[in-house]
Amino acid sequence: MRESKFDEIGRLNGYGGHIFKYGMHIPQEASDFKEFVQEMQKSEEHVQKVLLPKLSKKSY
Repeated sequence: MRESKFDEIGRLNGYGGHIFKYGMHIPQEASDFKEFVQEMQKSEEHVQKVLLPKLSKKSY
């Protein structure tokens, strides 16, 4: 799966939070909706596996 990029794009003044964007892979070559859903589930699992640990360890 293609690696996505995590970019901080701003801060929430007064709230102590941060705004970020994360490019998520959207399947383009699925032959039908069922295959599309399966590929999207893989993308979601990738986000959970890669992005969430980064967020919990990120010190701002």
